[in-house]
Amino acid sequence: MSRERSRALAGLRHRAIEARRRASSAGNTLVEVVISLLLVSIIVTSVFTVTLSTKADTGKEDRHVVATQSAKEITAALRNFVTACCSVTTGGCALTAGVANTCYFDIAGKAVPGPNLNGGFSAASWSFNNYQLYSGAPAIVDTDTTYALHQGQHNLTNVLPAWFVAAPFNATFSYTVTPVAAGSQPSVPSVNVVVNWTEPKGP
Repeated sequence: MSRERSRALAGLRHRAIEARRRASSAGNTLVEVVISLLLVSIIVTSVFTVTLSTKADTGKEDRHVVATQSAKEITAALRNFVTACCSVTTGGCALTAGVANTCYFDIAGKAVPGPNLNGGFSAASWSFNNYQLYSGAPAIVDTDTTYALHQGQHNLTNVLPAWFVAAPFNATFSYTVTPVAAGSQPSVPSVNVVVNWTEPKGP
């Protein structure tokens, strides 16, 4: 009986030790899981912060790209309006059918208008108002309806994307023409393009 009792007691001690070991192991495992969760939480937060910052920087860069591209398109189009038959200072254009060195003359019996095809065979064909950068593009509205390179400020709409013009960016597009003396020749235009917008403040 004593041997059996000893064996029983030994078994109980072994089970108690094993239970304590398992409890200790479980406790360690729980602590490890909590620490792991905290680490994951910190890592996830950091990733989100970096992503949001990167997204904000990318968005700002995208707006710069849109503004720069729009400016390039307009300046490229304005080069087509450079002519000696329209006045930079007055905005008027010489329109005499059949007479050379004017904006409206015949070549092989055909009338030649200005770059603005929506202007027909008139002075409006040398205006940037109602001009289309490409087929299907919205017609540009210019606050100066005379010669596209008439001196002064030209405020344009339908150049920038609608999302850029809307709040919170409120982007605007304009260009200013300044006459530059060319000796005995008519003044030549100097063009400065400006794109303004409001950059949203960070959180």
